[in-house]
Amino acid sequence: MRDVSHLLLALTLSHQVVAADAPESLAGLSCSGCHQTGAEQLNLRLLSAAEIEQKLLAFKSGEANATLMTRIARGYSDEELRSLALELGGPDP
Repeated sequence: MRDVSHLLLALTLSHQVVAADAPESLAGLSCSGCHQTGAEQLNLRLLSAAEIEQKLLAFKSGEANATLMTRIARGYSDEELRSLALELGGPDP
């Protein structure tokens, strides 16, 4: 019984560590499929919210071109993109 209690405690604590860094919204969670914290080139936490918003709006307008991001960004309003940027961005430099 003690082993089960220790296992449940370990699982609970490990889940809390993962959840602390997970995006809050469903849209933010979908971004984490490609933009995980372990992938340095795609890690959104390395960018400020302002930088992410600027990039998202550039994808939406067609100013920046990318196979997937251009299509994805067009599906959101400017306000939704701003909210995503605030959720996903790291601290301002």
